Amino acid sequence: AEAFRQRESGLIKFSDELILRHQDREYGSGPLCYTRAGTSWPIQKLVELMIQESDNTATQMLINHLGINNLNRSIKKWGMLQTKIGTSNLLEADDINVSTAHDTNLLLTKIATGQIISSKACEDMIRILVEEIERLEGADALVKLWTSSQWFKDAMEKKL
Repeated sequence: AEAFRQRESGLIKFSDELILRHQDREYGSGPLCYTRAGTSWPIQKLVELMIQESDNTATQMLINHLGINNLNRSIKKWGMLQTKIGTSNLLEADDINVSTAHDTNLLLTKIATGQIISSKACEDMIRILVEEIERLEGADALVKLWTSSQWFKDAMEKKL
């Protein structure tokens, strides 16, 4: 959501490109860690990879670009009091980067009901989430549970 906030504030454009550095690579999930250092990626694609593929390298690049302090400030502003990002190094972040199911649900509910940033930003975030859920629908029990939640039903009513 912070990337969308910064886009709305004019601080970044989703067409801006970030260059993958060797130290940005985070293994564990996502295809980006296997691409060549020096390649550039539009912020829009990094956001999509982070959300849809759980791409750790895309997440690392975005955290570094958006800024940990900016992320934590927005997290608190949005009421997520049990969430904190302390490092962009995801492999060393077990007790430094923390969140709860409650905070995640709070953020998703605010997105689904258009309560953060702007209605346009919320619609764009919902579009990315819905595309991934539709791709996975029926794939596992978690997706089925997620799609039965109220925030998802609200989001699907707004589907673009």
